[in-house]
Amino acid sequence: MNIEIEDDSLREGLQAISSRQLSSKQAEKMILAADRCGVGHFILGFPSASTNEYQRVLSLLGYLESEKLQIKPWLLSRINTEDASLCLKVRELFPKTSMGIAAFRGVSELRWKVEGWTEKLFGEDLKRFYEMVHSSGFDISLNLEDITRASENRIDFLLNLIRSFEFGSVALCDTLGVARPREVQTLVGKFRSELGESYPLLWHGHNDLGLALANTLQAIESGVNIVSGTFTGIGERSGNLPLEQIMLHLNLFSGYNFDLQEVRRYCEFLIDAFGIEMTPWTPIIGEHSFATQAGTHAAALLKAKELNYGEDKKVFLPYEPELLGRIESIEIGPNSGKKQIASVLERNQIEFDDLLLSKLVERIKSERRVTTEAKLINWLEDLRNSHERI
Repeated sequence: MNIEIEDDSLREGLQAISSRQLSSKQAEKMILAADRCGVGHFILGFPSASTNEYQRVLSLLGYLESEKLQIKPWLLSRINTEDASLCLKVRELFPKTSMGIAAFRGVSELRWKVEGWTEKLFGEDLKRFYEMVHSSGFDISLNLEDITRASENRIDFLLNLIRSFEFGSVALCDTLGVARPREVQTLVGKFRSELGESYPLLWHGHNDLGLALANTLQAIESGVNIVSGTFTGIGERSGNLPLEQIMLHLNLFSGYNFDLQEVRRYCEFLIDAFGIEMTPWTPIIGEHSFATQAGTHAAALLKAKELNYGEDKKVFLPYEPELLGRIESIEIGPNSGKKQIASVLERNQIEFDDLLLSKLVERIKSERRVTTEAKLINWLEDLRNSHERI
């Protein structure tokens, strides 16, 4: 099965509490970057949200058309006639552009209780919406928000309703990030078995319980065709599936060929544009993703290099950092051993003996923090001069 990627970084990023608003040029760069990464789908925005949002959608569609990008744009829309009318207006302005509507509604019992919705009302709203837009050249994706908190009876109702229409895809949304992998397996498996092997299914997961990646991997295993998320995981509350992580998994374990260096560059652009603060240990894009100061780990890496072992980095790295255009880093700190400190001195062509090396190791451990090579060398010279005076 070929897994496609949907990028929701623009819309979800703008909903994140700490993010900056983007200029039109920055949004254009996002689309171009996503296209270069091999992303197939891009959520442009929600035209009905505001006049500014509507104008940005038009501007971005103009950019897509002028650049002749392959990525497919999607408009967010509530399932009502007002939003449908605005989407049709966009369609009239860009009649030749292949685009889709992601039509969404919350479907859990709790949401319907709060909103006063009923099965009858939903069926009627969906029928009116579908009749308005299905013949206009839009690909329609039915986005079932909060489906992971819906009861079995509600899910059966939705499946029966879906069979009455010809949607381009159905999106299963873990809107509050509350699902666990076994529940994802059951939910996706039910939709797959009921709708058939060829029916396009999309998974959109949030990360509130820290399970966005695990749930997405399970969704793929269970039969979804498209996965939706954001680069860097930016989004509302605790964020979304970090797309860079799922794309790395697909490359490493499923034979895909996404351009991971473009992925890294896109993430770096988003970090700067949105003003995101990433923890240094964030997978793939964190400052310390390929760094170690642990003595035994660093020693093993150095031994592997001495043996000229072709996959030396894999001794204590999960994959080659060069896949992302990065390099490994062996840092010097209180957990460093003699071998890695000696390697730094040898690389800098600095002479030393066992006594000086032992004293230098003691000095480094007393610092209780990672240090720089320049400080390391200065400490050695101080120790050497002290030793000579004695």
